[in-house]
Amino acid sequence: GHENLVELDISSNKIDDNAAAALGTYIGRRNCPLRSLKLSDADIEDSECNQFVEHLMLNVRLYELDLSKNILGKDENLKAVNPSIITGGVSLANLLRENFCPIKKLNVHWNMIRMEGAAELCDSIRQTKSLMYLDLSYNSIGREGASILGSALLDNKSLVDLILANNSIDAVGCFTLIVGAREHNSLAFIDLDGNPIGEQGGRILMKLARFHGHRLRFSAQKCDVV
Repeated sequence: GHENLVELDISSNKIDDNAAAALGTYIGRRNCPLRSLKLSDADIEDSECNQFVEHLMLNVRLYELDLSKNILGKDENLKAVNPSIITGGVSLANLLRENFCPIKKLNVHWNMIRMEGAAELCDSIRQTKSLMYLDLSYNSIGREGASILGSALLDNKSLVDLILANNSIDAVGCFTLIVGAREHNSLAFIDLDGNPIGEQGGRILMKLARFHGHRLRFSAQKCDVV
């Protein structure tokens, strides 16, 4: 029965409002046994993500959430017209800031997380106590998001793997990230592939490797480092 269901993968299905509501009710049950929920490539947009998160606030067991290849952040531009819109980035930030949020692994690879949603999600890393793996690759956190994330790393104690490939992060964003990473004791890997950090960013990473390479690995392929 579903009381023994610890892993649910319904990726590559279209999750509409009704499905989102039903799933939300299930994961919000106090005794929901789910440990891993994978909803990759499921056409999930901001409002549906917000619905999930409201229920996930009640869940104390889920340690892995995969929302990759969806359309979180699609409504970011509409916020200027309708400030009440809550984007996926903001919803997930609210979840990670919860004191008892159990999520250890969050994958939001290949969405549209940018602007306020990116800033809020990056800042929430400051308060999360359990998150060990974050994949934000193929979004658009940019210089601002990277700078906020770098600052948040100074307060975070849990992150081990941080995947930030293809996020329009420049040398300034890279520098702030590295300042935070340098002071972080548990962070073991940062992926910056495909970000335009340039020669300046490359020099920063070389210095990091020289002094902290024994505990912190990084990848910076296709970063215009030449």
